[in-house]
Amino acid sequence: MNAAPFHNPHSAALATYYAVLDEALQTVRTLAADLQWFDQFDVLAVDQILSDHGQQREQVARAVQQAVIAKAALPAPSTLSVMARMVPWLVNSPAARVNEALRAEHERLTLALSQGQRRVAAIDESAAAWRDELALHAAFDHDAVCARLAQARVDRDAAESHLQQAVRDHAAAEQLLAPLIAQLQAAEAAEAALRADLATAEDFQRQLAAAPSPAARGPIHGACTERFGTGNPGKLIETFRRKIEGAARTTAKCRERYTSEAADAALVIDHLVVDASNLCYRNDGGRRTFIGLVALDALVPMLAARYRTTLVFDASTQRRLDTTARDLKERFGNGVEVQVTHASRSADRTLLSYASSPTSYALTNDRVRDFTDLPVVKEGRVLRFHQMERMVEIPRLNVTAHFHQASQP
Repeated sequence: MNAAPFHNPHSAALATYYAVLDEALQTVRTLAADLQWFDQFDVLAVDQILSDHGQQREQVARAVQQAVIAKAALPAPSTLSVMARMVPWLVNSPAARVNEALRAEHERLTLALSQGQRRVAAIDESAAAWRDELALHAAFDHDAVCARLAQARVDRDAAESHLQQAVRDHAAAEQLLAPLIAQLQAAEAAEAALRADLATAEDFQRQLAAAPSPAARGPIHGACTERFGTGNPGKLIETFRRKIEGAARTTAKCRERYTSEAADAALVIDHLVVDASNLCYRNDGGRRTFIGLVALDALVPMLAARYRTTLVFDASTQRRLDTTARDLKERFGNGVEVQVTHASRSADRTLLSYASSPTSYALTNDRVRDFTDLPVVKEGRVLRFHQMERMVEIPRLNVTAHFHQASQP
């Protein structure tokens, strides 16, 4: 089976979160613009505009009415002026001049009426638009829009956080899986080449078996020698079969590793809850050795760079460290949450309960069989780590942290 082209398991999430963030940003911009419009809206100025519009309309309407009256009082021109245009000797007659003046006045009044009516319509349209703006302003729920904007900003920040996590997950998967798929493809190609060579050697063997005479077998041996450097296809077949067995094992191992690593790389984790007390001890042949914060000092910055990280200490470990919760928070920085459980409450239950969301994982080596009722256990979101003398490793996260000496609290 040939390896499929490499496909990053976080590509779809990356595209989704880009789209979600774009939508969230647009919502914030729209609501912020609405609030700015409301805050900058000058009701008194709009009232003045409407008052001015009313006065202008009244003036224009009076002018239109006057034009109507004047036109109604004006005698209608006779057909003489029309005839005068066609009969030259009538042009300068007194009747023709009177009729031409009447016609010109009719045209002037008609144009004035048309312009006045259009001006009234324009004033009415503008006034209606301003009244609509006033109505919108009066109906605007400022407090509700402020609340929506606050929530939209929370949604935007969450979308940015999810996108940043998806970018980190995508980059980590790319770094981890691209070389593995390249190794798998190289192993498959090497195995395929050996199988092709085996098929060629077997074909030479069949040709030799079918050759009727030594003379006929000579060219076949020559072609085999030219192809492989030896004319004995029987030995070549044994060699290729042996090499194919090894190549097949290599391919299977590459495929198995890629499949395992791809499953781990596809994990979507935005919150990691760490059993910090676990990491303050090392198991030495069944004996627990207290090592303080040295492993956490090396490991936490790597985790915090990729995930929202919470450290959970039990009260006994805090006492053993001879430090305060506040000092621990300062030690690991503002980006890392630190919690110390009360002595009366199970630290394991606190740890597992805190990893409640579908993308929260718990990191602990404690047995969790007593907490199968909790979602993080039921859904398999508990990660394990390997801790050695100077190294801690989280295989499913492809994280390895080295440290060199015991730390002091």
